[in-house]
Amino acid sequence: MKVTCPSIEKTYDIEVEGDLTLFQLKEKIQEKTGTPPVHQLIQLPDKKTLSKKFNKKRLSQLHLDNNSNILMIYQMAGGCDCCGCSCDICGCGGGCRCSIM
Repeated sequence: MKVTCPSIEKTYDIEVEGDLTLFQLKEKIQEKTGTPPVHQLIQLPDKKTLSKKFNKKRLSQLHLDNNSNILMIYQMAGGCDCCGCSCDICGCGGGCRCSIM
């Protein structure tokens, strides 16, 4: 099946099989965009954003089918828990998880 993944620069069409896991899809996205899986959040067509606890789910279990459009959101860790320094993105104290698109 083909999954469409828009990014800042362009839209990528990624060929996948339904028996792949979400993490394997993230690895395929990394091949195209260079963004490591740990910095990716996947948003499904129904606007549900999948956390890393879904990484072992098969794409067929997530109801992705041919020509599904997903959105890959760039996720960066902000701040620091040890000293409470501020996040450069939102300005809050340590431990935030800001996303950049």
